[in-house]
Amino acid sequence: MHSSTSHGWSRAASRRARLIVYLFILCVTTLLVLRVGAQTWILSLGREIREISSERATVESEIAGLNLRVAELRKGRRIKMIARNHLGMVVPVGAPRKLF
Repeated sequence: MHSSTSHGWSRAASRRARLIVYLFILCVTTLLVLRVGAQTWILSLGREIREISSERATVESEIAGLNLRVAELRKGRRIKMIARNHLGMVVPVGAPRKLF
């Protein structure tokens, strides 16, 4: 009888040891999967940052071009030409005769 108890004890210890090994393998595998997932996510964020930076540079270039265009459109010479050629206005000569 003594040998069966001893044999039963080693069987339980063996199961416990296998369970610990399986749990260890499961934990290591889970950690590796999480690490690969995190690295993939970080790489996708990096790609997204590069795309947004490129878009930003394009928009900033467009803004600079539009600011130049606004400056050209605000020039007094251009406004006088439009007033004269398209609206039929003339530049007054001399001081105004009547203020009110």
